[in-house]
Amino acid sequence: MILETKNLIIRDYQDNDRNELSRICADNEVMKLVFNGPIPYSKFDEFVAENFCSSKNDIGLEVVCNKINNEIMGFAGFHRFLYYLTEEYEIEFGFVLSKKWHNKGFATEIGKKQIQYALNNLKCRKVFARAHPQNLASIYVITEKLGLKQASDEVVENRLTFISTKIHLTEQFYNFDS
Repeated sequence: MILETKNLIIRDYQDNDRNELSRICADNEVMKLVFNGPIPYSKFDEFVAENFCSSKNDIGLEVVCNKINNEIMGFAGFHRFLYYLTEEYEIEFGFVLSKKWHNKGFATEIGKKQIQYALNNLKCRKVFARAHPQNLASIYVITEKLGLKQASDEVVENRLTFISTKIHLTEQFYNFDS
């Protein structure tokens, strides 16, 4: 799967992405509140094999690159999870960016494109995002910039769950050329 926004390309993982992505995944500041924390270099290949998708599968992580110079910025994608309130498997979207790219609007740009793709291509009726309760920057993007609402105050797997249905995500809000 390849997604494009105004400033970004979200594409399949390639072997030559290993050095930069493994550096991002090992960064404690970036990863301390996502997945199970930083991923040591020795476990990176296993992480990629378990979490990144191939061109044949839309569910999984992909590499986020700057469109101007193809610099790797982080990763983003979709993940299946068991939603505890309905006990049904749902799809969540998420993103992780290197510190260099924080607070520049790229997480919002990625999230909007992911929501658009989930609703239109994956035919999801609802979209989900989950974030660690201390990850205030992600919670801000998810709720304030992307318009999702907190599903409950319950913390499951060290994450709060945010949800929105297609009805809440108006076409006007997500109709953009990026």
